[in-house]
Amino acid sequence: MGGFIGYTYGEARDIQSVGSTVQANMPTVRGQNFLDVALSDVNLQHRIVGFLNYKIGYGSDMGGGTNISLGMVSNSGFPISYTYGNDFNGDGQNNDLIFVPNKGSDIVFAPLTVGSGATAKTFTPQEQQEAWEKFIENNDYLKTRRGQYAERNGGAFPWLTRFDLAVTQDLYIKLGGKKNSIQIRADIINVGNLLNNKWGVGFVTTTNNPLSLASINAEGVPSFRMATQVVDGQTILLRDSFRKSITVDNVWQAQLGIRYTFN
Repeated sequence: MGGFIGYTYGEARDIQSVGSTVQANMPTVRGQNFLDVALSDVNLQHRIVGFLNYKIGYGSDMGGGTNISLGMVSNSGFPISYTYGNDFNGDGQNNDLIFVPNKGSDIVFAPLTVGSGATAKTFTPQEQQEAWEKFIENNDYLKTRRGQYAERNGGAFPWLTRFDLAVTQDLYIKLGGKKNSIQIRADIINVGNLLNNKWGVGFVTTTNNPLSLASINAEGVPSFRMATQVVDGQTILLRDSFRKSITVDNVWQAQLGIRYTFN
């Protein structure tokens, strides 16, 4: 029996995470010419890896062995930047980091109508203020930034932990005075999801643009509209920062293999 566990923490900051020769949409408050040092797009943060192995051997020439291995990877989520859904400062780029008010009622909202005709639904400014306050308070990062601007890559997706299981069965066969072997191997990837369909499932963001600029009045006061999401077929004001990712990569998968080894 054996195993190990390892922990890594890394923090990377930069002025600009260069993804091409021309990067003109880095999330910022003051524009591309005044970028601040912030967490990098490749910021690692926390990562835990572990492994357990148990082997049972029996017999000799005509025996075999069973090997059971369980691996784990657990890491904090990828970074995320919260920006306005349109060009807030008029520089032609939709990359402006949002300001997080002390309370949702501190900013002005304009009426928001979604849909058309008989299915049209209008959300009042007060409803949006209340929803915005709840959204901030339910977001682990945004609620720490009240009275300040959000930071580039300041937010993060939730932690994700996954386990993989491998079981191998070796059978030894003596032919012509030599010991050959047959190995049957079963792998279950993301085995935790097999036990509980809520485990080992990654997340996607509902949106990283929770607010959009609606207009600016003669006194220079901006008004906003809040993003929406669809829940059970109904359009509601943004409620969730993240939702479970429903893809084949987020459910358990199994594979079976067989190998014959000549000696």
